[in-house]
Amino acid sequence: MKRILFFVKLPPPLTGATMMNKYACEDPLLKDNFIIKIIPVHYVSQIKDMGKFSLNKIFIFLRIWLLLLKTIFSFKPDIIYFQISPLGTAFIRDLAFVAAMKLSGKKIIYHLHGLGIKQAAQKNSLFKILYKFAFNNEYVICLEENLFDDIKDVYKKTPFIVNNGIIDENPDSLPKKNNETPVLLYLSNLIKSKGIYDLLEALSNINKKGISFKAIIAGKEYDIRESDLICKIDSLGLNDCVSYVGPKYGDEKIELLKNIDILVHPTKNDSWGLVILEAFQFSIPVISTYEGAIPKIIDHGVNGLLYEKGNVEQLTLHIEKMINDKSFRISAGQKAREKFIEKYTIDVFNKNIYNLFNDLLNKQK
Repeated sequence: MKRILFFVKLPPPLTGATMMNKYACEDPLLKDNFIIKIIPVHYVSQIKDMGKFSLNKIFIFLRIWLLLLKTIFSFKPDIIYFQISPLGTAFIRDLAFVAAMKLSGKKIIYHLHGLGIKQAAQKNSLFKILYKFAFNNEYVICLEENLFDDIKDVYKKTPFIVNNGIIDENPDSLPKKNNETPVLLYLSNLIKSKGIYDLLEALSNINKKGISFKAIIAGKEYDIRESDLICKIDSLGLNDCVSYVGPKYGDEKIELLKNIDILVHPTKNDSWGLVILEAFQFSIPVISTYEGAIPKIIDHGVNGLLYEKGNVEQLTLHIEKMINDKSFRISAGQKAREKFIEKYTIDVFNKNIYNLFNDLLNKQK
């Protein structure tokens, strides 16, 4: 049997990328048809520690690098699956792993979960050379076809496409409750680039118009502290209609999704937006931005609404429409569930990952 080495960042911390890595290396179809070995990569356990320098991270890096070398020569994989960090010092760090993989002569398949390679390569010619070195003669998985543009200057082959997918926590398609006063949800870490302050400005505009709504903010602190968020809510006069409930995981998150009407994901920097799939499974329409693969997930006017990132006026109008137009809101939620079942369940993801590896390892010369 062919051998696959998964060299992957796994939870904790829990992010969209680490969750998808977990799903990939636990794919039952792969386990039944290939010999699998996993090297889990952890540098931090908390979201707030990501991107911060520490001596402990250096020691962890050295230990993992030596483990990678040892595993390559003892396990002898036919291919190595690696979710490479695409930007900054994390990319430079990951190049050390790439060099070890390339020196061993093993083929690599990169799964890209981030954006920014094109811009980084244009700004820095050295980075462009390093990207070309990393991607040369290897395989690449992109989340959607419209993300190819981010790597076309440094990778000349056609990438594979594998959409993200999640476990269906609503397998019986239970009808969703429609609240008398519509409830909106922001469900993401408290990160400025996720557009949470834009959302609060839009909600302030709607509140001033006398439109009734409730909004819930759920997420873990990152570059926005809870105290800063509460202060912003207070300064905009939103205390009566906006509440912060902290991070929600597992059953608590599921219960939250079961009882809201609209998800707003106002991101300014996202390659995918896994939370959109989490909403779709519960027949919740989503308002989000024309960012990354999101326009491929959300069909504007069908299962949600899209706007230009940072455009608070557009966001305000979209939220107002979702609140006021109940028939559209319900229809869009139903369409969201239908698309989720068709394209974004974990079974679909597992099948796509298996087919990809099966083609690479057993069919291609």
